[in-house]
Amino acid sequence: MKVLWSPSALADLEDAWAWVAQDDPDAAGRLIARLLQAVEQLSTSIVDGPVCTLRSGAEVRKWRVGAYAVYYQRTGEAFRVVRVYHQRRRPIVVP
Repeated sequence: MKVLWSPSALADLEDAWAWVAQDDPDAAGRLIARLLQAVEQLSTSIVDGPVCTLRSGAEVRKWRVGAYAVYYQRTGEAFRVVRVYHQRRRPIVVP
């Protein structure tokens, strides 16, 4: 399945790397590798996380990777990563 990244998700990855790299560039690299590996596994799996609604109104699925959540959608032949968000930040999911 083709993986598509939203501009917001790519910016989220850059922000995550920059934040962690301030203290430990190696740890930042490992974090990004874990997130990319999770996306790759999800994109080829039939397993899905729970459905939730972002504050933007988008209905997505959520998969936790450590302190981060990958918010994604499956559409036909594509797996779209919508956001990659640290869970201690202001919530982006409607309660």
